[in-house]
Formats: sequence, structure tokens, C-alpha cells
Amino acid sequence: STGNLAYVMNELEMSVSVYEINEGTLSHLETISYTVAGADPSVQTGAEIEVGRNGNFLTLT
Repeated sequence: STGNLAYVMNELEMSVSVYEINEGTLSHLETISYTVAGADPSVQTGAEIEVGRNGNFLTLT
């Protein structure tokens, strides 16, 4: 069974990291960058991330 999931946003790297918490241990699952390739760095960009019940990323828009 899947443990609790923790989502950490890193605004400097423009990324979201996902960790699974199981019985006091922290396992890194995935990191997704939400910058837009070729975008002007002065323009704020963002993303919507949909996460499935098993903790997998379904979509990144």
C-alpha cells in the first residue's frame, strides 16, 4: 500500500518533488520541472499537475 505523499515546491528550480512517507522513512519518487522550454525567465509560468491514486503523475499541462 502507498504511504502518505509529500509534495515539495522549489521556486528557485521551478520544480515539484514528490516523496513517499512510509513508517518514518522518506523516499524520493519523482521531480517534475514546470518551466516552459524557451520561455522568457522574467515571465511567471506555472503548471497543473494531476496525481493518480498510486502517486503517479497523470498529466502535466
